Amino acid sequence: MNTIKEKKVLLFLFDGVEETEAVVTIDLLRRAKIKVDLVTNKKSLKVVGAHNITLEARFCLDKIHNLKKVIDYYDGFILPGGKKQQESALDNLKTQEIFIKAHQNKKLVASICAGPLNFYYWKIIKDFNFSVFESLKLSEFNNQQRTTVNNNIITSISVGSVFEFTFAIIQKLTSKTQVLKIQDQIIYQS
Repeated sequence: MNTIKEKKVLLFLFDGVEETEAVVTIDLLRRAKIKVDLVTNKKSLKVVGAHNITLEARFCLDKIHNLKKVIDYYDGFILPGGKKQQESALDNLKTQEIFIKAHQNKKLVASICAGPLNFYYWKIIKDFNFSVFESLKLSEFNNQQRTTVNNNIITSISVGSVFEFTFAIIQKLTSKTQVLKIQDQIIYQS
């Protein structure tokens, strides 16, 4: 009997996260039968988003002691946007190390809005254009795409592109057929 391995992602939440980017991503991935775990840097596990909506993570980054085990366990790592979220993640060495090691191990790494700047600063993105929130674009990159897929890296521009961002993640981890199924389920029209 053929068994399909359940896909799993780790989604990072810090205070100031853009709530829509987090919640829509979580919802669509779970509809696609992808396990989504939420992690934060806060011991209380409660995160206050950019628009004062409280989200709750499953566990704290402080509880992660074996990075190799985490990288091996998950198929993808997702960083939603929000300027404060992006800055907090940038300064968090454990988050940085997880994303760098995940990328080195050819795991999916995905970020939206301000978050892709971290991929640039962490040198995950080196020599190709990536999508990032319009006002944060760097002069050496002039990408006009709303969502960019480059091997195991997915980046996107904002709340307005969260559906195509998440569909790209679903397609990368499962199939185009699964994306079409979810689009039909939610009556999505592009």
